[in-house]
Amino acid sequence: MLFSIAVAACGGGGGSSSGTPTPATLTSIAITPATATVTNGQVTHFTATGTYTDASAVNITSQVTWTSSNTAVATIDSTGLATTLTIGSTNISASSSSITSNTSALTVVPPPPAAPIGVFAVSATGQVTLSWSPVTGATSYNFYWATSAGVTTASNKITGVVSPYIHSGLTDGNTYYYRVSAVNSGGETLSDETFSFLYTGGNPAGSFSATGNMATARNAHSATLLPSGKVLVTGGKNFFGSQASAEIYDPSTDGFSATGNMVTPRFPHTDTLLPNGKVLVTGGNDGAGYLASAELYDPATGNFSATGSMTSAKHFHTATLQPNGKVLVAGGWNGSYLASAELYDPATGSFSATGSMATARLVHTATLLPNGKVLVTGGIDGAGFLTSAELYDPATGNFSVTGSMATERYSHTATLLPNGKILVAGGANASSDLSSAELYDPATGNFSATGSMGVARRLHTATLLPNGKVLITGGANASSDLASAELYDPATGSFSATGTMTTARNNYHTATLLPNGKVLVTGGSKGTSYLSSAELFQ
Repeated sequence: MLFSIAVAACGGGGGSSSGTPTPATLTSIAITPATATVTNGQVTHFTATGTYTDASAVNITSQVTWTSSNTAVATIDSTGLATTLTIGSTNISASSSSITSNTSALTVVPPPPAAPIGVFAVSATGQVTLSWSPVTGATSYNFYWATSAGVTTASNKITGVVSPYIHSGLTDGNTYYYRVSAVNSGGETLSDETFSFLYTGGNPAGSFSATGNMATARNAHSATLLPSGKVLVTGGKNFFGSQASAEIYDPSTDGFSATGNMVTPRFPHTDTLLPNGKVLVTGGNDGAGYLASAELYDPATGNFSATGSMTSAKHFHTATLQPNGKVLVAGGWNGSYLASAELYDPATGSFSATGSMATARLVHTATLLPNGKVLVTGGIDGAGFLTSAELYDPATGNFSVTGSMATERYSHTATLLPNGKILVAGGANASSDLSSAELYDPATGNFSATGSMGVARRLHTATLLPNGKVLITGGANASSDLASAELYDPATGSFSATGTMTTARNNYHTATLLPNGKVLVTGGSKGTSYLSSAELFQ
């Protein structure tokens, strides 16, 4: 305790006397900080400072009685240490005898949300549709964008967005870079960066022209548009067997160049571009047997590396990137028809089982719908050719039956149209090759007929063009391998012939839409020959 000495005034004869020491008394208590915001589960320390009658200020934190007005939110001990217990607010105060301090407002907030994952950008003319997985604990989302890499919180910002969000009014031909943030009262957390090219218009000429040849002839290969605008071609088969080689097509040179080889030769496998820019390669056949292995291609290094293996070996399966960044692998064949499905998680590099399809199937299609579900159509099972279709719901991890197609079909195509419907075209069944087409409407869960192709075909490709039409190329029917191509117009529900390819192509050639609106067609077979040639539709 502090004391002060009072000295009496001298009188008369100049004598003096000493007074008795008088203790200074406490006049007020101030606690700091005056306000505090703390993440739930953390602690914070308060300090009490006493002011005395002699104007001295002393730290009396351990000499006062501490009080929290809402002990369900936070408690405070005799040392001024507050422990947070739940989200909310409480007032902290200190007292000694009859003196009570000011109150300090303590706000307990949740931890900042996790970063959004599965941020997915889909281009259309003049706009990009962004989607992402819900983040537990997030109360809102923002996104930041720029026309060059390196998006930060200082970049262009749009607040209060919900998934899916359409970013419109953009300039065709540009590349846009995005980061989505999850927000709550505890803070804001940014996703990794993603990006999207905007196409430069339609394909008015409707003609094909040869471009550079691949170094390796191949069919049953895969082709994937990379974030750089180049195209990765992997694997496949030719007279020398299953291929491990890969090459890159560069639109700026119209040529192919070698890149790193896959860890394992494989056909017919799947390639899927992940949100982080890497490419997931799954399954296939190496010539000796069916493969459960998977690998990743990194455009930054040009190399492939092994990742976790699938729960079962398979080929003729499908792989579909979901908005949450995981990849759904469904069906296929490994000596048996497969109904099983599994998910690849890029965060862990591993596969895990998910719900099985109602029907085992191979050479089917799987198409991501705008609502995040995946539509699976047709194919073959042990009993024959299929009309059935089903939906995978990532929210439940289960498949459910939806409306059936009017016609059994396998080796057909399924294309998401700008209006949200799915165009299912061609293929074959036990009776014939097919020219018919149908539309699936997610709003009703039903299929309905639309115009038929001019030519029956199976093993063709279907590519959505920037003008909203669908380009159908090549394939085969009972008469021949096909060089013909046609366009489906959703506005009229009809097909019309367009330019003819320079080469007939059958048996799993590829068609890839480039950022400039052209379509790169590669490889395949013609008769007994494997093709190394490539061409462009424009």
